[in-house]
Amino acid sequence: MFDDKPEGPRFFIPYADQDIALKGRRPIAQPMISYLCDGIEHSDYQPGTDIDIRVWVANFGEFGRGIVDVWLIRPSTGLSMAGRTPIIANLPVNVGPPADDTVPETIRHRAEATDWTTISIPSDADNHQCLIARVRSRLDEIPPLDRDQAQPGVNRHWAQENLSYQPAQAKVIHAIGFDAGNPIVEYQDFEIKVSPPDEGVIKRLIQRLDRGTYVDLDVEVSLGEHPEELTGKNALVLSLEEQQIYPLFLNFMLHRELEPNTFGVLQVLQRRMPTEKEKPDDPALIIGGIAVVVLPPK
Repeated sequence: MFDDKPEGPRFFIPYADQDIALKGRRPIAQPMISYLCDGIEHSDYQPGTDIDIRVWVANFGEFGRGIVDVWLIRPSTGLSMAGRTPIIANLPVNVGPPADDTVPETIRHRAEATDWTTISIPSDADNHQCLIARVRSRLDEIPPLDRDQAQPGVNRHWAQENLSYQPAQAKVIHAIGFDAGNPIVEYQDFEIKVSPPDEGVIKRLIQRLDRGTYVDLDVEVSLGEHPEELTGKNALVLSLEEQQIYPLFLNFMLHRELEPNTFGVLQVLQRRMPTEKEKPDDPALIIGGIAVVVLPPK
């Protein structure tokens, strides 16, 4: 999806420096992943403390003023935003047209950031959250059907940053709540599946997280409607109405604990079920995902 109209700004929230070079082309190219956006910058998330947030916006069109909204929500593989209220609204950012070829194609050199905003997180907030950001403008309108249909990595106006970290003891079942959902304007079938991150995603996680050495997890994993229940199912198919949200749990148990200064990752992806003419492994079928960073016990 690469809209190339001749006039006005063409804003996007950049996922990585690679995204700048590709001028916000969507769907994002691997190894970029929908739940890990370098353009959403933040301090560490912890219930009962403040979090500082700013969002970078790039533009491959004419000069314009963008408006940024940010939501803090339960981790979601399919984002239905209808009825949700942003925690940060109406942050302005002025972004010029693309620079000449002498300017490095990086977020820092070719995008502009909103001011930092501080949000107080309640002490009873969930330990696992996602930041969702949207850029909008009267001169770069989001189509009406897309305004409540957040598809990070698919629609250039939207982006997602995952905030899920789980210190985990071995031989204990841990439960991470998340929402599957249908952001598409019609009834759809979706597959929700625990999918190991590929090598490119692992490299991005190592660079971003600064949590030590990445290791493969010796783990039993299940998806289901109930917490702390190991059913052996690591994939589900759901039939969802337009804008429907479906709560689920990622349940897991480590067979052995992680060593200090190491981490592992559990990734859940949601795919639209392919039509007869589509290939099942087409990356464009992925509409969202989450990752849980598993850490040694405290």
